[in-house]
Amino acid sequence: MTLKHLLFWLLCGISLNGQSLTFDEFFRYSHGILDSSQLAGIKEMLPEKFVITGADFGDISGDTLTDFAIAVRPSIRRSRDIYVYIFVDSSKSYIPVFSDTVKFVDLPIEVAFTISEKMCLITQKLDENGWLFRGYSFLNNELSMVDIYRTGSQVPDRRNKIGNEIYENYRTLNAFNGYYNQASLKDYKKNKYFNFPVYDHKRNVYRNYSQKVFITSSWLWNDSLVKPQSYGFVSFTKDNKFLTGTIDLNSKIFGSDSLINTYITLYFDRNPERLLKFTKKREPVFRETADENIGSVDIEVNNNHPGSSSVNFNFGRNYRHASLNSITLSGEKNLNSLIQTIRIPLNVFNTDTTEIGIYISIELEKNGSTILHLKNSDGSADDPSSYGRLKFIQHGKYYGSIKNHKFRELAEKLRKNSIIK
Repeated sequence: MTLKHLLFWLLCGISLNGQSLTFDEFFRYSHGILDSSQLAGIKEMLPEKFVITGADFGDISGDTLTDFAIAVRPSIRRSRDIYVYIFVDSSKSYIPVFSDTVKFVDLPIEVAFTISEKMCLITQKLDENGWLFRGYSFLNNELSMVDIYRTGSQVPDRRNKIGNEIYENYRTLNAFNGYYNQASLKDYKKNKYFNFPVYDHKRNVYRNYSQKVFITSSWLWNDSLVKPQSYGFVSFTKDNKFLTGTIDLNSKIFGSDSLINTYITLYFDRNPERLLKFTKKREPVFRETADENIGSVDIEVNNNHPGSSSVNFNFGRNYRHASLNSITLSGEKNLNSLIQTIRIPLNVFNTDTTEIGIYISIELEKNGSTILHLKNSDGSADDPSSYGRLKFIQHGKYYGSIKNHKFRELAEKLRKNSIIK
């Protein structure tokens, strides 16, 4: 079953059986599930006149207490606004840790919830063919977005009736992008890959997020059962002038075999578009051929002395070639890791885009045969539409979103005492 089919299945059981409830009815409905004495205190946080159109209960904070989410609609029937709230049980009161205002398209029950596995999934219909799923968790007094899934007519030419589905996980950093026929649900193309958030150098990243993509058995893209294994990690950072990539490989994959050769290739794509054009029959054509927007950095690793590894690069004419000579490679080896660090001037990319395509290939050879091939995408280097993404994160922002409840609580106290405005 695909996620497109799951959209409709998930709507069953996360609404209040299609019924709207007053607060008093919800109070009785949740008896035995929620703490009645705490629940009475949240009414003042909600609109003056409203009905509750959706709810779910469960633990999203990992403390075994029952949290809940509700969808509230103002009693003014002409309004399509739905107010979404997530409340966490602090054992003393229900604390609102999330609120949002969305609009329903046809029915209020389009806005719904599922709470499971310490996560709250918010479902929202966007238009005739579009849906949005957002997953949140509450850990260490911080509400963070875990993942997002969007589907619908996101191709500019609406006459094509082509659907586009996008999934991104902000913790594991895996993602996929697919295009399909909205009438038949036939897939035109779908690729899975890993994205790389690029934060400022020395930035302290929120503990439940990561700037490292860990290289595991999933990088083999083998559907058969593969024993989980850790091969290392890849990360990128930036400063005002340089993009720095670090490839940290587990020494165990080399062992003591001196006949193993290691090759690392990083392919970059300046063009973030995956679609190329449409045929006369209105079928999509994808960017499945390398062009002048592709640049590559090839590293032939010296397994014994990584500081002596060699590097070559080949960038298309759309890059700024005058800066290529400033590309540098360094390496080191310790008891557990072999590390290669590549520094590339940002102006080489000759673009202000916040996203750049990225395809990473790590290949181990012995006697001319490949014994291990790891890559961050299930596609190929010759297919730019299958690449993952380097996502350049602005200062103070995250790949995902975070709300710190304790900071907000402190700010509200300071405002109440006129210390801040």
